[in-house]
Amino acid sequence: MCIKTDCGDGTIQASELCDDGNNNDGDGCSANCLSDETCGNGIVDQAAEEKCDDGNTESGDGCREDCLSYEFCGNNLVDKGEVCDNGNNEALDGCSANCLSDETCGNGYVDIPKGEKCDDGNTKDGDGCSANCLSDETCGNGILDVSFDDPTRHEQCDDGNKVAIDNCNNECKPTICGDGAIDNQSSRHEQCDNGEESSECNFNCTKSECGDGILNVSADEECDDHNRSNDDNCLSTCKLKAPERTCGDGKKQSHEECDDGNTNACGTCNETCTSRQNEATATGKIIIIDADGSHIEEGEILSIHDGFKRLTFEFTTGISSHSSSHIPIRIELDDPNRTAKAIKRAITDSRSSKGFKISPQIDEFFSPNQISLTNDQSGAFGNKSIITSNQTGSIEITGMSGGKGYDCPEGMGCTHDEDCDRNLSLKCLIPEGKVRGTCREPLD
Repeated sequence: MCIKTDCGDGTIQASELCDDGNNNDGDGCSANCLSDETCGNGIVDQAAEEKCDDGNTESGDGCREDCLSYEFCGNNLVDKGEVCDNGNNEALDGCSANCLSDETCGNGYVDIPKGEKCDDGNTKDGDGCSANCLSDETCGNGILDVSFDDPTRHEQCDDGNKVAIDNCNNECKPTICGDGAIDNQSSRHEQCDNGEESSECNFNCTKSECGDGILNVSADEECDDHNRSNDDNCLSTCKLKAPERTCGDGKKQSHEECDDGNTNACGTCNETCTSRQNEATATGKIIIIDADGSHIEEGEILSIHDGFKRLTFEFTTGISSHSSSHIPIRIELDDPNRTAKAIKRAITDSRSSKGFKISPQIDEFFSPNQISLTNDQSGAFGNKSIITSNQTGSIEITGMSGGKGYDCPEGMGCTHDEDCDRNLSLKCLIPEGKVRGTCREPLD
């Protein structure tokens, strides 16, 4: 072989880095004798499959420490600073387009293509970033945030804004009448909201006006019968007509027996303030009669109402089926006393299982065939008829009746809670410095 240069003669000349006696690459000395074919010598040795060589064996500077690849996202190698590299620059495939995230919530990197709004390095709620990284847990972001670690951070609503005058306020709580902000969004459309009843605003956030049917004590109304007529006891000025003027103002005068703040028949005083209607509980009786051999028929019903719910009981011999919505009472044929006990037992069981508010009693010495019923709470709301389908005369019923008080509707004048309809959870709310208030539902 004719050697035109000194490279390959086995002697390292001044211009050579190496000379192994041949002109072959890949044997530790390049064919031109200018490289010892090691990574970091500043020469890209293709025979050694180098792709780059920046004169060092450090990573993170654009060329890998082994010189086998340039350092870039998408080279299918996890280079220094990268979290992953799957050979492309596409997102949503388990490695982000910049190779800085494995696209999992909780890795501390916000993956926007995945819809992440935050990522604080964990998957816990209530710390400013939700467990799924889709919410920064701020009120007004349109996401209902619930924190299982801190229930006090529960949002009750989030409509995507921090406007106080729509159905969700700027603290992400439903707006309510009495919160001081006028909600003008459907379906509430408050006309006013001063935080409490005022002379301009009723307790239900409607503008106060004589004749609106709502007694506004703060506006010094003595009555409001939903009209502006002077032909009745309530004048067009919402003042009571003389001489009955004092009745209904909540102040008992010397000629009055009582005054419950209204001139209606409801409450603890009658409409003319001449008779007290002290609170009383509704009562009733169920008597089982076995005259002439008659008895209760299979499938007959007995329906009782406690003022809050009506329960329907069905008589059965225990052999036939009964309606799934009815409560069975086992019939004891030709034995009215045992049937009475069965009725008592069914009602008693319903008190614990269904929250029924009627107490049954039997005087086993004097009236073993009679069940006496008493409502647990005072109030006219307990005056509900007992219904039976019995046609043979084997069952005699009375009541429920005799309940008094707790029956004035919302907006009616009152002086005590006993005046207001308990069935609607109303209380008598009296403004400071006044003796009369209105029946309405408390704000909290």
